[in-house]
Amino acid sequence: ACFPSAPGAGSRGLLQQFKALRKAANVVPIEDALQRMVDGAPLPPRAVAITFDDGYRDNLTVAGPMLRELGLPATCFLVPELLSREVTPWWEELASAFQHARATSVGWAEQRVPLGSPDERRAAFKTVAADLKVMNGSSD
Repeated sequence: ACFPSAPGAGSRGLLQQFKALRKAANVVPIEDALQRMVDGAPLPPRAVAITFDDGYRDNLTVAGPMLRELGLPATCFLVPELLSREVTPWWEELASAFQHARATSVGWAEQRVPLGSPDERRAAFKTVAADLKVMNGSSD
């Protein structure tokens, strides 16, 4: 993986987020929430549905056990073309390009973005990826 977190940091952060959701919201299965909306029935106060939109293995191996332990429902959306490797996720290719670039900077949005340290490379990737998502009309 490109730009990995410190060992265990991602898992700890995810568990904190799940615990906060369980405490502050009513986590509902997405199927129930959608059916209530179709039926015109109200959702519980502070209703939240947890979804994973990328289908990475860690949805099952990392998040799955946490969700089961906390009793939280979640839905995973899978992209068949990614699973069959017919297409490569553009964000993975972009991250790899920033991680392995030989250049010391890159021109983006009428400025030079430094690519010296790993932190600079990560920041540059995040900036460019966020801009590309907006250009594509994507929000995640």
